[in-house]
Amino acid sequence: MTIALATRRPRRALHLFRHSLAHPAPDATPSTTEGLVWLFFHYRQPQLALEALSLLHHSGRRIPVQLATKVLRGTYDSLVLDQDRMNVVFGWLKSGITGREEGGGETMDEGLVETVLELLARMGRTDVLVDLFEAYLAALPTPSIGPDRIWSLTIRSLGESGDLAAASALFARWRSLHLSTSTPPPEGPYLTFLRLLASHSSHLPPHKSPAYAFLPTLAEDDLPPTVGVHNALLHLELARRAYPSFWTIWAQLSPPPPSTSPPSPSTTTSPSANAASYALAVRALLLQSLSPWHHRRRTHRHGPSPRSLLSSLLLSSSLLSSSRPQFALPTPLGPPFLSPKLLNSLLHLFITTRDYPSAVLILESFRVHAIEPTEKTHEIVVLGIRGCSGGN
Repeated sequence: MTIALATRRPRRALHLFRHSLAHPAPDATPSTTEGLVWLFFHYRQPQLALEALSLLHHSGRRIPVQLATKVLRGTYDSLVLDQDRMNVVFGWLKSGITGREEGGGETMDEGLVETVLELLARMGRTDVLVDLFEAYLAALPTPSIGPDRIWSLTIRSLGESGDLAAASALFARWRSLHLSTSTPPPEGPYLTFLRLLASHSSHLPPHKSPAYAFLPTLAEDDLPPTVGVHNALLHLELARRAYPSFWTIWAQLSPPPPSTSPPSPSTTTSPSANAASYALAVRALLLQSLSPWHHRRRTHRHGPSPRSLLSSLLLSSSLLSSSRPQFALPTPLGPPFLSPKLLNSLLHLFITTRDYPSAVLILESFRVHAIEPTEKTHEIVVLGIRGCSGGN
């Protein structure tokens, strides 16, 4: 098979695979057969991998979720035109996740289930996502209600698809199940649902907003005031362009403690700002700078200046790295606290406000912190130079 694929004879390879199923070798194992299917992916033949999996399924073998997920990624465009075949692939996923396919199958791990649901969410197949989610819950042992990450993912997918009522019902279901246990509530589903409410009600005043009506639930369920909760509240206020209350919440966050310092009562009284907090703050300053002049006059006194926010960000990054220099090659990801996306947002902010010395400092920060500039970085610089020169 390898020679046939390497010499661009994929149909010959599929014929050999069919022959291996009809006449298996004495030492052949299920892992061996699955490895042959992976060869089609290795040689970029996803359509033939789909045919191979169909042959494997018709022979009564179990289709691993990893292979079903891979073939769905590689052949989705063609499967859209063949709904019957797509439903077959969805059936493989469902059988693999629940572990109830004929011939037996093991229950899948949480990470793989999350990967499959994320893939379906990106494809916009919320209907199949909910079906697989319910099948996964049904296969769990009776005391278990499933990980909160998978509940959060499903709630977010329903809300982003426009079905906020279904997302609300699913959150209420999760909350009822979790409150019946004795474990502290995880913040994930609460914050996911709060962000959905904020996105769908940003045009409403606070007394009519379901997001504000939901806030007492956080205190009622004894959710601790973590940085995640603060970020969700910042997101809520930013969606409404309520800058005074946004910066009031921002002021309650403290810089992160040095990575070498153990937590102490004085440093844990308020949650520490993280990269998401700074991204929201930069976004708020950018929106304020782009707002009409008469509106800026009312809001300019709220919040830090862009330069002071940059100083706080660089100080926080220095504390997290214990002020050690970066001896690393540039990477697309960047350090844990700084990221190309965050630096690009700051670069956009300073160019928008015509603070070019600070913009140069941001560009220098890419080198100092060993972060590789992205296409967005170059786009911001080019458009900034064009704007500075008046378009000439």
